[in-house]
Amino acid sequence: MLNLQLGTTPYIYLTLRESETLTSPNYLMRFVQRTTNAEVRFVLRSSADVSAYPERYQKFLIDVDQRFCGYVGEYHYFIYEQASATNLEPESAGKMLEQGIARVTPAAGDAYTFTAYQTDNEYTTK
Repeated sequence: MLNLQLGTTPYIYLTLRESETLTSPNYLMRFVQRTTNAEVRFVLRSSADVSAYPERYQKFLIDVDQRFCGYVGEYHYFIYEQASATNLEPESAGKMLEQGIARVTPAAGDAYTFTAYQTDNEYTTK
């Protein structure tokens, strides 16, 4: 599971090399919000991998605010390999390398308030 928090720029650790078929592919990241089905897509270039042992795992820096624009919740994520550094369409990408669940949580100091509405419910029974 990927745990991401708004207001942070964490590293994420993935194991993509074991399934790759391309040499030095770029990675299409696709996140689908579990409640609304809203999608977030972006490309991580293989050159952005800062892992000390890239044959064992990949390490990428993710700006959560920039990528998720304040949308919190749980997501299904899918990672595809591709030669393109700009393609955002899964149908045009290559093999799916990994899938899982990601959670995007509010920033540490954020407080959410919910609006309560008064309703006048009047029922007539016969």
